[in-house]
Amino acid sequence: MDFWNVYAQRLADRDGANPPTYDGYGSFRRATQERMSLTTAIRPRTSETLAETLDAASPVFGPADWRDLFFTAPVPTRFHVGESIVLRGRLTAQDAVDFDTIAFVLLRADGTRLRFDGDVNRSRDFTVALRFRDSDRGQYTMAGYLFWPNAGSQCPRATLSTFTVE
Repeated sequence: MDFWNVYAQRLADRDGANPPTYDGYGSFRRATQERMSLTTAIRPRTSETLAETLDAASPVFGPADWRDLFFTAPVPTRFHVGESIVLRGRLTAQDAVDFDTIAFVLLRADGTRLRFDGDVNRSRDFTVALRFRDSDRGQYTMAGYLFWPNAGSQCPRATLSTFTVE
């Protein structure tokens, strides 16, 4: 249910802080030019209102939300220019392949691609450092790729969005 709760609260955009998605979709409030609002509150008939408010402007992906990867910590969806972010985890892919490289590629709707590579060790652990420049600001979708020695082009193992660089 948390996925749908975050999605509904993101559309409601109570505080007006939610950025548009990678595809350019904004909140219900912005779509109606502030003429209407959307409420996602649950109001039980016989008890107090539930007070759950989720951070819909910058949610995180859980450690196991990516196919074939498991992260040591949740993956943020909001990054800041100049900030160093390190993604750590372990490959859970069942391929009988000797993976040696992992890449995260961020794709912006205008075609801008940012690629961050990291090594995969024998125990299938990985570490990838991300650092963003001023020109990288925007909304992205992010895909994870796995490579082995002499591997050619690969399809992404997982693609998630929306990631924001501000």
